[in-house]
Amino acid sequence: MSHFTNIIHDSYGLFNLQFYGQTDCYACWNYEYLPGQIDGLLFHFVQKGKGFLRCNDICYPVEKDMVFIMYGNDKNFYQADDEDPWSYVWICVSGEYIDKLKEEMYARGVHVLHLEQPDKVNELLDILLQYIKSDKRHDELLYNGVISLLLYYVSKSDVQSSLDDGIANDSQIKRKQIYARMASDYILSNYQNDITVKEIANHIGIDRSYLSRIFKSQTGQTVKEYLLQCRIDKAKYYLENGTEPIKYIARTVGFTYEHYFSNMFREQVGVTPSEYRRRVRKLNIENTKSIDNKNSND
Repeated sequence: MSHFTNIIHDSYGLFNLQFYGQTDCYACWNYEYLPGQIDGLLFHFVQKGKGFLRCNDICYPVEKDMVFIMYGNDKNFYQADDEDPWSYVWICVSGEYIDKLKEEMYARGVHVLHLEQPDKVNELLDILLQYIKSDKRHDELLYNGVISLLLYYVSKSDVQSSLDDGIANDSQIKRKQIYARMASDYILSNYQNDITVKEIANHIGIDRSYLSRIFKSQTGQTVKEYLLQCRIDKAKYYLENGTEPIKYIARTVGFTYEHYFSNMFREQVGVTPSEYRRRVRKLNIENTKSIDNKNSND
């Protein structure tokens, strides 16, 4: 196993370059970062071989011409393959610009990407590895330029190319089904409370944006749409089978304000809660009369 690390901890233009290096991994080589151990964004550019990244118990197969990204607020474990281990270059950058980029990428659930132009990326990584730092102005120009271009090529790569979202194996499919079912069960048990997507994701133990993606793919609805539908269905039940005031029903199914509940109900059902109750009662009376007439004729 060969290993090279260049510790920088210096500022170059828009970026603070923390460290970078290159590793030729041996079979099953692995490492783990706990939450809070990474400052900024840590990129691993895989130049050959394969392995996997496990981020918060979500597993991503990673191979040649991919990049896997760590954000600092997750638990990350990564391991090289036992037969075809990785060779990769890593680079860790921080700074105000990186903070904004990190927030955007994390919200999109970007963890593994196929590089669209791996040759261009590898050329930049070679420049980075071969450059001898001299503490002069041209150092700042070079590092700033290389990092900017690397981020450009990463941003051009489609997050949908991630193996977790694309070529999923049976275990990944089953895991997504389990997560979606756990989310729906939590909603059915807690719809009356002021719950959020983040709260549901934390209960399951996965990333919020990842939950949003898999829930939509498994159910055809977003988490918020499913929660709203659950609340409306429960409200219809109370309207059909009870005499409680609309304001009481609204709070019972998780709405703080009666007016907002009425608007959402009308948007989903086509009529207001009061009109829905009147129609149900009218229909019940008509059905009762029909049964009574039938019995009397018999």
